[in-house]
Amino acid sequence: MINIKKNTPWYINLMNMMNIFTYRRWSTNNEYAEYKFLNSLYEGKWYFKDDAGLIRMVQITKGLTITIDDYPLNVKIDKLNRQELLMTDHYGFHLSIFTMKGTPYKFYDETENTVYSLFSKKDSINKI
Repeated sequence: MINIKKNTPWYINLMNMMNIFTYRRWSTNNEYAEYKFLNSLYEGKWYFKDDAGLIRMVQITKGLTITIDDYPLNVKIDKLNRQELLMTDHYGFHLSIFTMKGTPYKFYDETENTVYSLFSKKDSINKI
């Protein structure tokens, strides 16, 4: 039988490593419910008119995958709350979607340094 002393540095390091690999992302069901709720705020198809006057579509899925005009973007989610979804694309530029009263209404694209108004229906964009 091996005698293991629990206060030795190697044992503490081993336990820390085990904690890293068995880390639970959601410590409570309430945190997971909040995550699902936040995802649902941004989920859907949103339209905006770019500087050239073209109508573009941003689609966000339940898992927060993003497509623009059916082109999938490789993004990392940096911030997710009730007011903002902040992402970084694979070039390091930021994309943000802002909400007002629980609905996305602004889209910021750092590559163009422009903020676009979002619409839930393609037809309503022609009124601007």
